Amino acid sequence: MEKKKKWRINGVVVILAVAVVVFSLISIVNHILFRTYGLDLGLYTNVMFDYSHLRWNDCTFFEPTPRNFLSDHFDLYLVLLSPLIWVTGKYTLLIVQVVSVLWGALGVYRFVYSMWKGRGMTDRTVQGAGLAAMVSFLFFFGVWQAFGFDYHSNVVATMWIPWIFYWLRERRFKRYAIAVVLVCMAKENMALWLVFVLLALLWDYRKERRTLIWIGSGIAFCIVYLCVVTMLVMPLLNPEKVHFLGKFKYMGDSFGGVVGWIVTHPWATVRNLFVNFLDLPQGNGLKAEFYICMLLSGGLLCFFKPNWLLMVVPLVAQKMLADDIALWGVGSHYSVEFAPVLVCGVFAWVAGLRWNRLRWAAVVAMPLMCIAVTVYTCSSPKAWVQRENVRLFDKRHYRQEQFDCRYARQLLKKIPSDASVCASQCFTPHLALRDSLYLYPMGLSYNPEYVLVDKNNVSTDTAGLHLMETDGTVFLFKTR
Repeated sequence: MEKKKKWRINGVVVILAVAVVVFSLISIVNHILFRTYGLDLGLYTNVMFDYSHLRWNDCTFFEPTPRNFLSDHFDLYLVLLSPLIWVTGKYTLLIVQVVSVLWGALGVYRFVYSMWKGRGMTDRTVQGAGLAAMVSFLFFFGVWQAFGFDYHSNVVATMWIPWIFYWLRERRFKRYAIAVVLVCMAKENMALWLVFVLLALLWDYRKERRTLIWIGSGIAFCIVYLCVVTMLVMPLLNPEKVHFLGKFKYMGDSFGGVVGWIVTHPWATVRNLFVNFLDLPQGNGLKAEFYICMLLSGGLLCFFKPNWLLMVVPLVAQKMLADDIALWGVGSHYSVEFAPVLVCGVFAWVAGLRWNRLRWAAVVAMPLMCIAVTVYTCSSPKAWVQRENVRLFDKRHYRQEQFDCRYARQLLKKIPSDASVCASQCFTPHLALRDSLYLYPMGLSYNPEYVLVDKNNVSTDTAGLHLMETDGTVFLFKTR
């Protein structure tokens, strides 16, 4: 028995160790080579810097008019995580994101192991299922692509979902309640998604009264939190704009308006889920590609556990009904929430099969399919994907072809830590630990002391500035 337990622990450790190396080679290398951006890593790091100094962020980084950052995204993670910036500096959020995904993978393992044990299977079979689920989750295309584009709090929040599954199953209700709160705190729309997740679980626990009470309480909390934050707090912070609805403005300017549009236009709503309703050529095929990738990554088998499909309804809706084609595709961080639902859903269904051969077929096929889909999304998808950011085994991933990184770092060192700076997207994450940082060219209106841009941003806006130093690809200006 002790030998089997050791084998299980060693398998988990090896997989997590490989994941640490892989994800660090993606996100940390991207950051070192200036392939992280002002929107969003530079902004979020600057927000955390303000919080660590016990002050609110005013969004002047990317807005001409000051306003509270929480009116843009009600993200309380940045408040909670801000003390870490004194230890890990500009790498803080990237490290947090890697660690959180490892935590989510461990939750997937614990949930699948709990589902499979006690069903007449050998311990090695149960352990193998848990390890296969971990691999499927870690190499799910939505998780992999998220590491190629900065940091986002919805990635961290998503990693609590497997633990919600596990703690409900194990009747650890206090831990479950903490996880519900933490998911909601990440971003205003996470509470809406969690409502659907918990509604779907009502069917699985329909015969357990105490569990149903806890799930119902979680649903009630999410609804109250969503309403208070989006209808009261965010409008009070900025009456002119509710960011969450900004991508659905063709439906209305309020939650009631959006719901009313969906109710009164049911066929148009269904149609918009599948077609390029913006009629932009670059949007052609993006939705079909995403659906195919989702189905091949576990979505097909999830049809055998239909109540779990309810969990993906708000995810699909917020992707496909948005009037921003960047959300439709397989890239960026817009697909990460599908990972715990599809992976855990597939292995939960497979656990109930009677034939061991079918179980093993699913255990082997699921990670292989997830890896194959991820490889495709990193190679030649229809969706726009910055390939050098995610193609780990391509030599172009390890070099910056636009400018000399060493020279850029030399210029960064010449800017005083207390100076106000306006900079190109790729430089702002490296300058974020300061009071005054602005995104070029909008930030020129704030009269910064220094301007740092790459060759693509040199324009008439910099014509009247004093050029301090350049190698022809990176330019450092001083304004006063």
